[in-house]
Amino acid sequence: MSLSLFISIISALFSVVLALFVYLRNSSRPLNIYLTLLIFFLGLYPIFNALTLSASTSEEALFWSKFIIFSSVPAGPLFYFFVKVFPNGSFVFSRRKQGFILVWVLMNMLLGFSGLIFANVEIIDSAPSIQPGPAIPSFAVLQFVTIVAAIYNLVKKFRSSRGLLKLQLRYITFGISISFGLMLLSTVIIPQVFQFNSFISLSPLFLLSASASVAYSILRYRLLEIRAVIARSFAYALSLGSIGAIGGVIAFGILGRIEEADISNLQRSLLFVALSFVNVFVFLPLKSFFDKVTSRIFFKDAYDSQEVIDDLSAFLATENSISEIMQYTSQMLSATFKVEGVRFVVFDKEGTVLKDMEVGDSPPRQIAMPKLEKFSKSLLVRDDFQDAHMQSTFERLGVEVMFRLETVERVVGAVMLGQKQNGSAFSKQDLNLLSIAEKELAIAVQNSIYFVEVQAFNETLQEKVESATRKLKRSNAKLKALDEAKDEFISMASHQLRTPLTSIKGYISMVVDGDVGKVNDKQVELLNEAFASSQRMVYLIADLLNVSRLRTGKFVINRTLMNLPDAVQSEVDSLKETAKARKMKLVYKKPQNFPVVELDDTKIHQVLMNFIDNAIYYSRPGGTITIELLNKRDAIEYRVNDQGIGVPKSEQHKLFTKFYRAGNARKARPDGTGLGLFMAQKVIAAQGGAVIFSSKEGVGSTFGFRFPKAKVLPKIKKAAAKKSTS
Repeated sequence: MSLSLFISIISALFSVVLALFVYLRNSSRPLNIYLTLLIFFLGLYPIFNALTLSASTSEEALFWSKFIIFSSVPAGPLFYFFVKVFPNGSFVFSRRKQGFILVWVLMNMLLGFSGLIFANVEIIDSAPSIQPGPAIPSFAVLQFVTIVAAIYNLVKKFRSSRGLLKLQLRYITFGISISFGLMLLSTVIIPQVFQFNSFISLSPLFLLSASASVAYSILRYRLLEIRAVIARSFAYALSLGSIGAIGGVIAFGILGRIEEADISNLQRSLLFVALSFVNVFVFLPLKSFFDKVTSRIFFKDAYDSQEVIDDLSAFLATENSISEIMQYTSQMLSATFKVEGVRFVVFDKEGTVLKDMEVGDSPPRQIAMPKLEKFSKSLLVRDDFQDAHMQSTFERLGVEVMFRLETVERVVGAVMLGQKQNGSAFSKQDLNLLSIAEKELAIAVQNSIYFVEVQAFNETLQEKVESATRKLKRSNAKLKALDEAKDEFISMASHQLRTPLTSIKGYISMVVDGDVGKVNDKQVELLNEAFASSQRMVYLIADLLNVSRLRTGKFVINRTLMNLPDAVQSEVDSLKETAKARKMKLVYKKPQNFPVVELDDTKIHQVLMNFIDNAIYYSRPGGTITIELLNKRDAIEYRVNDQGIGVPKSEQHKLFTKFYRAGNARKARPDGTGLGLFMAQKVIAAQGGAVIFSSKEGVGSTFGFRFPKAKVLPKIKKAAAKKSTS
């Protein structure tokens, strides 16, 4: 076998295997597809080149040279496509440009097979000499334009790139550009210009250098992350090769004995079946052995990610000490990734360093870290930065990878890892592991900070509680004194205000009755309004006085016999003028047969008036207010039904609380106090009754009370009723 043919076979095999690995890594990604096709066609070239060089006749050499065109034509365009989509595959070609290049490629392939690119091949001194045809300019221009455009884009990307991308581009640019340049010299320029063909046989070696450069970028600088595919493929290949070799040796030895021995065909068949079973059982141990060998070669720094995460989770679940967490995590990361140093920093709420721990040859503390909050990603890799300033900052820090520990509330810490001891870059597996660990660490560090804060708080909690208790007792004493003074003032003010109001009401009544002279109808109307207002003032003062009495426990119910229908009629009559002034109609049908009841006359009058007064003020002009007094079999009921603004459903549950007024009520009557309904509910409940209430906003309301007869009938009537039932 000639040296040229040997180099061609090696180059082709290497290219085909590399293309297969790239395609299997991701068969749908444009970057992988273009690179696979490029490596594949570059791998075909040396085969056809060797066949051309070894041809014995001109016709045979011309035939194989046409396949050289077939493998060479797509190389330039594929190289251009690959460069345009590198590194992330985000570039989208226009259909017009892609279609134009594709048509040009197919046209050149057809021209090549038709003999218009290579017109003839002559064997001179046992070496083929290619004669160009009329279509050679089309082939040359296609290759020149696409290769130059690709190299231009490579150089442009290389100059603007930083970190890992720059390293990847360096080896791709160097390998492929040098390879294509030497190919052009050895196969076109030197043979055509100087008529020297000896370098043609070396052209496969130049293609092999391009494939080797790409392979080095893949393995060393994470171009496509296919180390695992390569390692497993080697393991399978070595396993199958060993099985084949062992089987061959055994079969060769057994066949030699079989030829000498006189055995039947059945025995031979059984012997071969047994041999097959031996191969099957030997394969798994061999594969396991070669898996370990290839892992040691391709994954010297290998580790089990799940095992690392499980160990870290188990430790963090039982440890609360910040120092222990920092120490364990730093040592674990250092051992797992075999880095030169690890630095672990924890921040307090203000963002200042709370704790700082170093393992190995970690960066000096006096160099300030970059502001971590400004980065969109929590995991930062030095080689991924496009910013030269950030590259410089990480280099000064001696940091290859940094990740912040961030919770929902804030950034609680940061972990910085130095370079790996073997000089390799952090792999995708490394970064995935750090992304998972980062989240667990952030929560653990935050919990440990809380634990420290709780411990510190517990140490001073008792003293603070005792101090607060003393202050609270003093404040309560002051509040109690103020409350007593307030109740005393309200009680005194109420008593003092009731005396002049009684006089005012008496004098107004005398004027209305004509005791001091005749008054006209208009004056009577105005005096009645003044009288009603005075009465409302009396009730308001009574409410304030009762609130004060409720606070002090002096709220007393004084039951007396009262005629409830007359009491209702009295309140209706006193409010008729007010209703008339607001263009409303009060309707009350006084019941004729109604039992005398035992109730607090003054307080019940106040309740009767309050319900009617509210109906008047919270109803629309022209409406009708119906007052009912019902004598039911076991209870008496009082109801005031209006067609007013109603109470919003969302506020009804708070309506009978002290000082509370619904929103629409505050707009309709700004001067209300919110005490009327509160005191009405207290007065009714204190005498054994229940409030009647229903309302619908914008439609109207019903207010009233219900007293069981057993609670309000006089004792004599109760006894008589009991005797009659017995």
